[in-house]
Amino acid sequence: VPYYIRPSPPITYSLKDSQDLYDKLTIDYNELLNEVNSRSVFNFVVTAYHLIEWMKKDKRFAFGDIQDEISEIKNHEYYKICRDLANASKHFELRNPSKKVKSTSVSQGFGVGRYGAGPFGSGEEEVTIELNDGRKIDILELAGGLMTIYDKYFTKSEIDAK
Repeated sequence: VPYYIRPSPPITYSLKDSQDLYDKLTIDYNELLNEVNSRSVFNFVVTAYHLIEWMKKDKRFAFGDIQDEISEIKNHEYYKICRDLANASKHFELRNPSKKVKSTSVSQGFGVGRYGAGPFGSGEEEVTIELNDGRKIDILELAGGLMTIYDKYFTKSEIDAK
């Protein structure tokens, strides 16, 4: 009698593939653009970091050239910064020595953040990432860069053409 292992039921809620996770990332990005705060930063960096894992397992991205491009994404500076932020966010601290991020700082109050954004009286948070080489990058610059990277893989016409 052949032994049959029934596939596990999906445990990813209604997220079925990398397109669904990209759609979530787009929502997370729009929430971040609406207001920078710890929750919106956490949601964005964790989703952006893990999207590449979903792409690697998605049949639409099973082509050799695409897999090479996915490897290129993993080597991109924005992705490496995102990796450090996501892992530190998920695990409360960065367990392994970081190659990119030295620290982050959050400011809030009068004259901080974008004008008119955030709660009345306190404004939005401003998240600055300090890199090990001394450069500083704003979370919105990082998020915009990551969206530019991912956007080219999730344009419907490009996916249909593959």
